Amino acid sequence: MQKKSTKYLIAGAGLSGLTFADFLDSDDWLIIEKERLPGGYSATDCQEGFCFDWTGHWLHLKKGINDWIRDYTKLHLQKVERKAKIWFRGNYMPYPFQTNLASLDRSLRLECLREFLQRPRLEGNSFADVLLSNFGRGIYKHFLLPYNSKLWGVSPEKMDGEYAMKYVPRPDESAVIEGASKGLGKALGYNNCFYYPRRGTMGDFCHQVASRLDESNLYLDWPLTKVDLDSKTAQSRGGQQINYEKLVFTFSLADFMSLCHSLPPRIKQYSNQLTGRKIYFLDLGIKDNLYARHFHWCYIPEPQYKVYRLGQYSEVEPSLAPAGCRSLYLELSSPFSNTREALEAVEPLLKEMNLINDSKDIVFSRLRSISDGYAVPDNNYYQARKEIFSFLKKVDIIPLGRFACWRYSSMGEDMHRARELAFSLNNS
Repeated sequence: MQKKSTKYLIAGAGLSGLTFADFLDSDDWLIIEKERLPGGYSATDCQEGFCFDWTGHWLHLKKGINDWIRDYTKLHLQKVERKAKIWFRGNYMPYPFQTNLASLDRSLRLECLREFLQRPRLEGNSFADVLLSNFGRGIYKHFLLPYNSKLWGVSPEKMDGEYAMKYVPRPDESAVIEGASKGLGKALGYNNCFYYPRRGTMGDFCHQVASRLDESNLYLDWPLTKVDLDSKTAQSRGGQQINYEKLVFTFSLADFMSLCHSLPPRIKQYSNQLTGRKIYFLDLGIKDNLYARHFHWCYIPEPQYKVYRLGQYSEVEPSLAPAGCRSLYLELSSPFSNTREALEAVEPLLKEMNLINDSKDIVFSRLRSISDGYAVPDNNYYQARKEIFSFLKKVDIIPLGRFACWRYSSMGEDMHRARELAFSLNNS
């Protein structure tokens, strides 16, 4: 290491950190990254011919706002129309649940429709209150409650409704009624289409962004171990240090706060109130079969299954698996200590869903996890986040991206905010 001080120190070489550095006018910046390759949770790992992202990392690009991203690298981004299913009571049905009630048996369909038309107008602000007020007790009971409990790891009653509802499709009343008679058939939600590199990976996309930067300013295999707020010094293993004027970090807010030296007791208390959901997931490489279902991902709400979402990378881009095989990810609702334990829990589901015939069809398997994969919007969420961010601003530290900002956002949104932050600092 030659450079020991910098104007902008960027902790994390994921898409947010790389994009931010690229759009800075100043050359006085450094990126530090704990891994040996750039990309962070947007990187891709290929094993035995199967390629795996960190679960489904698709580019959701809003028209107009993120058009620049499509031309940002030399990779061709293919536009993909979402194919999403729900595995419910032993059958596949279209997503979303609330506009496809026609797929249910008659008694359940009538229950969900009746409760929807008689939905209460609750005054509470919890996620449960907002879901019940929008969809009624039937849809809530059979899909929204069990699925979101598995996803978030807590009951919707303990979550803020405004935050969580941003990603729940909210059709008008006529669409629900029409969907109860014949199924709506129309894709709803923020992710009804997305982009992915054609004949490539998200890792390739990250490397293309990284290739735009001066590699001498990119310090890989440099884990941040301590931040001295008073001296504005970042430290790594072996005592290596970098002095900074401003520090921009892109990894978990909770993890970053734990590295900060001499935090005021009040801020430390707020940091301890942050609740993150650790995501456990399985990478699977399986043999293809005649009965394999053609969907990009499938929601699995019922509590007897230890999976809440299952996706197929190779259904989006066939080159992500060897010929005659598929590459999958299974997001797990319970923690597992090893791959074998997780496989034993999910194999029956894979057989029920006609994805495998027996365990011999599983060619590759690996258990991985994402620390603080979801920031849980519980009762402490807003106040803790507000107080922490106010403090960080005073000491010239800037959170950037989904994990640092402690909220859910897409890769496209994070890249856009990184560019906007760079523009703002360029003009300051």
